[in-house]
Amino acid sequence: MGEAPLDTPSPQTHPQKSDEQVKEPAGTSLGTHHTVFEQLRQQQKAGDFGIGASQMKVDRFINMDITRECMGPSYKDNRTLLQKIDNLPQGPTWKCHTITVKGDFLDENGDPMEEELNIGCCVPVECVCKLIGNPDFGDAMKYVPERLFSDESEEEEIINEMWTAQWWWDTQTSKRGMILLGYLPVTKLECLHEHAQKGAKFRLFYYVMSILLEPLIEAGKKGVQMTCADWHIRIVYPILAAYIAHFPEQCLIVGVQPTDCPICEIDSDDRGEPSHAPFRDSSCTLSALKDWVTEVSSEEYTRLGLQPIPKPFWAEQPHTDIFSCLTPDLLHQLHKGVFKDHLVKWCLTHVGAAEIDQRFQCIPDHPTLRYFKKGISTITQWTGREFKEMQHIFASLTYGAVHSEVTTVAPAVINFIYYASYPSQSTEALHRLQDALDTFHQHKEIFVKLGICKHF
Repeated sequence: MGEAPLDTPSPQTHPQKSDEQVKEPAGTSLGTHHTVFEQLRQQQKAGDFGIGASQMKVDRFINMDITRECMGPSYKDNRTLLQKIDNLPQGPTWKCHTITVKGDFLDENGDPMEEELNIGCCVPVECVCKLIGNPDFGDAMKYVPERLFSDESEEEEIINEMWTAQWWWDTQTSKRGMILLGYLPVTKLECLHEHAQKGAKFRLFYYVMSILLEPLIEAGKKGVQMTCADWHIRIVYPILAAYIAHFPEQCLIVGVQPTDCPICEIDSDDRGEPSHAPFRDSSCTLSALKDWVTEVSSEEYTRLGLQPIPKPFWAEQPHTDIFSCLTPDLLHQLHKGVFKDHLVKWCLTHVGAAEIDQRFQCIPDHPTLRYFKKGISTITQWTGREFKEMQHIFASLTYGAVHSEVTTVAPAVINFIYYASYPSQSTEALHRLQDALDTFHQHKEIFVKLGICKHF
């Protein structure tokens, strides 16, 4: 077989038509085309790839008569085999950006000290192209929103993947498809005085994120033609739709103080009450931040509890409401925050650690239950798995030891955690989630009456 170099397929984007030519909505098929993966598969079937092992033994194996006669490899030795491997398609193109941070310390020449930081990142549009054209995701890929119902009357709606939620309908899967987008620089910024480092790190984070996501701005507005896993060519509008982060990072992302809610405008003193507050608005937030940058006195800036950031990285992202992009942090907010740091702590304070530990130690062996032979009060490092294993039995263990009203609150809290953790939500499950929350608020004052906490 020939020694011609392999023509490696590139990500299947297509020339974009003018705005006058493009009238089809997102998700509409514009034709068909082989994906990168299908081209590779055809080349492999045609014999463009071979298989090898290592160095001198590889050369010996390749040049064996039986190998040549039966396999007919397209390479003659280990070197040409490695050349074939090097020509295999890579993932999205990686780029390196260098940022120079000017400090407030002076060097020996009297000039401000500088620190260079490197950012390694991929082009987000190429990442989306790679994922959307992967045939492994073909059966799970959705190009338009759908509604799912569990009954024929279509009253019990099911919400699980993003394409089943109202958000997609208003704006215009599940094999855990992911591609690494980039690396954020980690630095102590020692070229700056300590009092200036925190603010500089905030600004650095926003600047780096703006570099990583900048390609999405034009692509999200005009769209990019891509070959999808079903071979159809579609106009794809890649946008920032979800952001997974724990609570402190959520506050950093949206630019609010850690004492405030990063999603709605509820007052920090009312966060423990069943109050309803409007969602934060991107336009109002950006306007208040602009007033701060221009040193204009702004009551909105104070009312919204914002942090001093010059320009959020999400400000120009099309079709993006950063406040609705934040996903729940179940581990830190529910398992650790609500359950461990509040409910368990309250009960330990109420009846004592010895009583709770003894009840955990008395649990009979069962293959589906975790046995805590030393109880739980001495555990210093809790994992997500331990949280869940404690929740299986915690509510039942409190009966007879705690106040009768506490035995109403404990199951409500744990039920809320269970319902919130469902991978697929239905109308009924959401009603039960709300019922569990309402039950907690109706009976939570028992902890104040018992002197366990002062307020909520």
